[in-house]
Amino acid sequence: IDVLLSAESVAPPSTVLLADANGDIAQVEVGSFGCRLYKKYSKNNPGVIVAVNCYQSAELCCHNLAEAKLDNPSNNNGKRLKRGWEIVNRFRGNITVQVIASILSDHQNADKDCSKNPVIPYWGYSICNHGTRSISHSLNDATLPAWGTVSSEIMKPGTREFHYCYGWPCGQKPQYEDQTYQGDSWGKFLAFSFQKNHMFSESKEYEDSGSKEIEAESVKITTVFGKVTKEGKNYLRI
Repeated sequence: IDVLLSAESVAPPSTVLLADANGDIAQVEVGSFGCRLYKKYSKNNPGVIVAVNCYQSAELCCHNLAEAKLDNPSNNNGKRLKRGWEIVNRFRGNITVQVIASILSDHQNADKDCSKNPVIPYWGYSICNHGTRSISHSLNDATLPAWGTVSSEIMKPGTREFHYCYGWPCGQKPQYEDQTYQGDSWGKFLAFSFQKNHMFSESKEYEDSGSKEIEAESVKITTVFGKVTKEGKNYLRI
C-alpha cells in the first residue's frame, strides 16, 4: 500500500486489489492524478470490496470521464456495481468461492443494448459479459471490436489457492462469431493449489540496500487458448 501511495502517478489508471493470508484486504485507486486508498479491511475489521472500471474514491472520482461516472445511467459501471452489491449483501457473512463464482457468472442486464454504452460501444452491461456488435453492425467489422469477459479469477491467499476460469464462467455458449474464442470457455472454475514450498524460495537479503525480498517462481498454467499446460496440471486440484 505504501509503495502505491508514494507514487505521484501510475499508468494505466486502475483499481489495485491487495489481499494477504492474514485476512487483510485493500482497494487502492491509481492513475495520473495520484493514488488513493479507498477501502481497507482486516480479520478484526472485516468488509467487502466491489470494484468496476472507474474511480470510486472521493479524491479521484471527479477525474472519471463524464461517460464513465457511476451516476451516468447510460453506462455499465453503475449497473454492474449495483448488481455486485446486491448479491454480496444477500450472502454477507457467508461469502464462499461458490458465491463469488455466482457473482462472476451473473447475467442481470445482459439483455440491454450494449451498442449504446457511452464508455465503449458493444461492451455489455452484465457482470458476466457477453458483448457483441451483432445487434446493429456487421460481424466482420474489425474496427468495432466486441468487449466482454475473457476470464475470471478467485484467489484465496490463506490457502494459496487460485480458482480460474478461461472465458465465460457461466457455462453458456457463444451466439455470434465476434464472441472470439468463447467456444473454448470452460464454463466453470478449476482450482490450482500453490503451496509455499512449491512457489517461493528463501528470502534473500541484498547487500546494497539491506532489504529482503522473496523470489517467486512464475508458473504458466494455461495456454492462450485455454488448454491447461503440463506444468499447470501439477498444481491442479482434483
